[in-house]
Amino acid sequence: MGKKKRIILPPDSPAWANQTAFRIAERSWKRRTIPAQLRETLLDPGGDCTAALDSGQLRRVDLAEDPRKLCRGFGANGEAATAYAVRDIPGLVVIPGLFSGPAQAGVVRACLAEYTAHPNVTNLDTHWRLPASGLWGLYERERNGLDVDVLEMRHDGKVPSVKEEGYGDVPDQNATDEKVRIDPPTTATHYLKAMTASQALPRLRWTSLGFQYNWSNKTYHLDRHAPMPVLIDELCGAVVAAIANLTAYPAEKWKSEAGIVNFYQLRDLLMAHQDRSEENSEAPLVSFSFGNSCIFLIGTDSRDDIPTPILLRSGDVLVMHGASRRAFHSVPRILENTIPEYLAPEHIDDKEWPPFYEYLKDARVNVNVRQVF
Repeated sequence: MGKKKRIILPPDSPAWANQTAFRIAERSWKRRTIPAQLRETLLDPGGDCTAALDSGQLRRVDLAEDPRKLCRGFGANGEAATAYAVRDIPGLVVIPGLFSGPAQAGVVRACLAEYTAHPNVTNLDTHWRLPASGLWGLYERERNGLDVDVLEMRHDGKVPSVKEEGYGDVPDQNATDEKVRIDPPTTATHYLKAMTASQALPRLRWTSLGFQYNWSNKTYHLDRHAPMPVLIDELCGAVVAAIANLTAYPAEKWKSEAGIVNFYQLRDLLMAHQDRSEENSEAPLVSFSFGNSCIFLIGTDSRDDIPTPILLRSGDVLVMHGASRRAFHSVPRILENTIPEYLAPEHIDDKEWPPFYEYLKDARVNVNVRQVF
């Protein structure tokens, strides 16, 4: 007998268990081939958005100041920054192409090589013992043909001990991970095995910045506060100050208190959710995109409303404040082969950039930062 043909249900088929408007939209954008009719609904602030401007779906908004003048970390792009508001999503602001190519490379390098180090906790720390200096150093040693250290499994199901007075210190390169609390506690997971750094890197999904996040109950560990990276803090502060005229949120009140760096592989997705863990829901949420483009869906505070699809490109900045801060949003699709040519090693004056570029060719890196209190 031949192999049974797999039946692919239409996104809105009643056979699906979850039939909310948002879920149907997610299924639609996940399809291998996106219908032309659906593609026409995609807002592209960083591309040709003439039709969206003419229809009023997008409108240009003035910034209080160009963020590049407030923080050198964005680099120099030559043209003044342009910002857009989305008609159907009050409080959503997109500033496309704010980062120059070299500036993007700098943030991506930091995300992979620095921000995955302890005391920041990654998803890999739950089941594998990582060095305090993070995964990237091991990966580069393996890439360069040096001795390969294997990441061992945590088999005891226990949380490593923590010296509270040491939490938040800059990690010793030779230290163990005993200062890092792993949450949730590990369990005996027999189908996972020890692996090399090159095998582990594609499994990297997130790292927490600032207040560490409890993914089990979606709250912050208030007793676990790693230092917020200076670069990320300065970038976010500049964005908040630049849009203060739109948010009515004073820049001097802003504090970069918690962040998550999401590492997406091409087939990864982020399901619809709301960001409700922060006590302060008035402060803007700032998000940076690097690498391959993605489809970003954002709706209202109800899953029953049809979301708006937005194309986010490498170097784009997205800010959620006001009503959009409570809106359901998701990333159902990473678009392959959309990494900008200007990020190729021959365009970046950094001899250490090639391995980071090789990783980014098949990935998307997203940094999103919030004020908790």
